Amino acid sequence: MASEKPTVQHDQEQDGPEALFKWMAVRSGAFDLFDPDGRLPPTIIALCYCVVEACALIGDDFTDTQGGSNAGEQIRGMLGEPKA
Repeated sequence: MASEKPTVQHDQEQDGPEALFKWMAVRSGAFDLFDPDGRLPPTIIALCYCVVEACALIGDDFTDTQGGSNAGEQIRGMLGEPKA
């Protein structure tokens, strides 16, 4: 467990999905998820991406007839792929 509670300010477009996952952990009070350096372990990041994909699969059924995409594609576009 981290010795200090991590604090995070989040800007999705600038920071990316992993910063959002960290922000959500802080926001929910899940400080015990952080390693001693204040980072989320890779297994927690992987779990977050699994949740994103589960949400995207639900969103696949909701199509934007004007834009030609669906909610699942939008979710994946913003959150769906881990950084290499």
